[in-house]
Amino acid sequence: MISNTKNKVKAAIICALTKEAKALIGEMTEKHSQVLLGREYTCGLLCGKPVCVAVSGVGKVASAACTQTMLLCYEPEFVINTGAGGSLVPEIKVLDTVIATDVVEYDYDTSLCGGECEGFIDAIGEVHMKCDEKLSALLAECTEKLGQKAIRGTIATGDTFVVDEDKKERVRRISGGIVCEMEGGAIGQVCRMANVPFCIVRTVSDTGGGEEEYLKFIDNASKYSASVVTEFIKHI
Repeated sequence: MISNTKNKVKAAIICALTKEAKALIGEMTEKHSQVLLGREYTCGLLCGKPVCVAVSGVGKVASAACTQTMLLCYEPEFVINTGAGGSLVPEIKVLDTVIATDVVEYDYDTSLCGGECEGFIDAIGEVHMKCDEKLSALLAECTEKLGQKAIRGTIATGDTFVVDEDKKERVRRISGGIVCEMEGGAIGQVCRMANVPFCIVRTVSDTGGGEEEYLKFIDNASKYSASVVTEFIKHI
């Protein structure tokens, strides 16, 4: 069960993997953790600002459940999703940093029973769930401050790794996405339904080259993304 204790924070930071959260939690002070519904939430100060960091686990269900718990128990002013992603287009290279303008759930399709098209989310009536523009602009600014190019565009979310050109083409067709991952769309949907602003930053870990490429770059991609979030928190 969820405890009745409230611990309001400015930002809820959601990562899919422990390695993505480790750098952020390591920078926090006055931190304490609690386990809610089988998942650990770490609250404390990051750059002097009250935040809560959680590892959602991989996939849309895990990340949606984590987001809902964050909103209920910590009442953040906004949610930020950070971590690694895979490139969908040739111009996006490994270790590039992408700030989402919007997010699409490319594997959601109710078109056979009244949905407008693939990716159309009936609960909110749209395909492209827009990220908060002010938060996203600040993420881009902080990325540039760290000497990285900030690339803006659509991020595509689905419950599968996209590892071949046929899959990439299908995801691009449905979403118009430039990067794919497995959590952002679900986080965005929960936030949209709750009227809570959200933003997403992903550093590219692979270009569809399979497990070897992913394993080679995931650690650095996670660190790059975390460094952007830390810089971002300094300025909110």
